Amino acid sequence: MGKYSRILICSDFDGTLAHKAEIPQRNIDAIKYFCENGGLFSVITGRSFDFLLKYEDSLCMNTYVGCVNGTTVYHFPTRKLISEKFVDGDISERMGKIVQGLDNISDTYVFGRNGNVYIPHDSPDFSKKLRQELDRSVYKVLIHGVTPFTEEEMTFVRNALGDGYTAARSWETGIEIQNSSYHKGVAARRIAELAGAERLVCVGDYENDIPMIQEADVGYAVANALPSVKAIADKLTLDVRDGAIAAIIDEL
Repeated sequence: MGKYSRILICSDFDGTLAHKAEIPQRNIDAIKYFCENGGLFSVITGRSFDFLLKYEDSLCMNTYVGCVNGTTVYHFPTRKLISEKFVDGDISERMGKIVQGLDNISDTYVFGRNGNVYIPHDSPDFSKKLRQELDRSVYKVLIHGVTPFTEEEMTFVRNALGDGYTAARSWETGIEIQNSSYHKGVAARRIAELAGAERLVCVGDYENDIPMIQEADVGYAVANALPSVKAIADKLTLDVRDGAIAAIIDEL
């Protein structure tokens, strides 16, 4: 038992825990102290599990983590896959409407059980390759824009997808599409249940973090977060570059 016992922190990675994939040393030290004193620290990210493994020697992740926007949950210490949620239904047909009607696409990533596939939009067999990959077990689709996506473009994408899917910007030129019944908020609550946490604290910076912040007992937005994220957060904390997670641990 320790002073942080039964407290679970679920943090987004990019723009929250790390800036340009670099974690401030202040965060690393504070998270280590948090874990040593009974706390549970988790990352819920749009990245794949293999990416988090790069940080296993420097960052304490002593419980379950959520990857690919929470569509997969792993027990980080044992690397065991606990759950996975795929994009269901006629995603290939709906993505076809999007790529035909949305001019602002540079490339597409398909995240799936068998790895991540990069498809440049200017490749001659783009549509064929995309359909092939969408017929596999897919966690999410990531569309990169040439320029920042506008609200009008987001509305077009969401209308083209229809029910059963969700589309959110993970940064200004990135749209992530996945099953609407499984997102970072669902993963955060699932991890809290698996870990036996009594208090769930979540922190993020962008649109795809909103469900997680809303699900938390205490939801934080970093200082560099979007206004829409700050608006739904219970509390604000420091900029990612100043050690936002360390500041939250100090406050706890």
